Amino acid sequence: MSIPTYEFAELNGTTIHYQDSGNGNAIVLLHSGVSDLRFWDDQMAAFSANHRVVRFDQRGSGLTSYPATPFSYYDDVRAMLDYLGIEKAAIIGCSFSGGTALNFALRYPERIAALVVVCGAVGGFEYEDSADDKAFKKAFNTKLGAAWDAGDLPACAELLTQYWFDGRGRAPDTSDPTIRQRAYDMLLHLMALPEEAGTEVGLEPPAFGRLHTINTPTLAILGTLDEESVNAAMRAVAERVPGAQLAVFEGTAHYPNMEKSAEFNQLVLNFLSSSL
Repeated sequence: MSIPTYEFAELNGTTIHYQDSGNGNAIVLLHSGVSDLRFWDDQMAAFSANHRVVRFDQRGSGLTSYPATPFSYYDDVRAMLDYLGIEKAAIIGCSFSGGTALNFALRYPERIAALVVVCGAVGGFEYEDSADDKAFKKAFNTKLGAAWDAGDLPACAELLTQYWFDGRGRAPDTSDPTIRQRAYDMLLHLMALPEEAGTEVGLEPPAFGRLHTINTPTLAILGTLDEESVNAAMRAVAERVPGAQLAVFEGTAHYPNMEKSAEFNQLVLNFLSSSL
């Protein structure tokens, strides 16, 4: 499945591929680190019915380049808002980009109207995996390393799909094959891209110790089949951000927006209707 081509913008020293659709209060969708803007395909129609929705390929993903220059992902979000003339937006980030959304909320609080963190990373958060999870990760990394060393990109994409999409204890043939194929296709595309070149400038001090300072309406979302550490991070966000809500998706791993799109869309739209 190829990536549809939308628009391109020269921002912060790179060429960013993006889509801008709909009208109303703005929503910016930030995809996970193992995907591209197709990650949000199942949200676009529902969200853009009453909102302006922007999604883009982050550096080194999809059709966005990764030049060898210092950058920050949260500044790319700000540059996109500036470029499109959007003063304030709801920011929704998944996985790695959940961390970007949190960093953006801390760095540019005046530019964010609401925050949704989906199975997200949190800068500075530390978690001690259980013995079972350590063993699981060790076995996975051994298989992935062998496939990568052999140059077997399809095998790498399949292993990563099992890890992030299938999650813990779920066989690959028990999920929707069409949705799973999209997850695999995004990973295979990512595997074939040039290696990362730029130097990320992170947020200092990291987000975890500053969560209590976020005043933005916040929703944290987790999937019960996801990594223990990811779910612990989402519970920490819900506990530490004042007034934050926590939503739990049973039977999904790192992609609840893809696997249970109708439920996800309604949850997020209800949250935004009370926040924007």
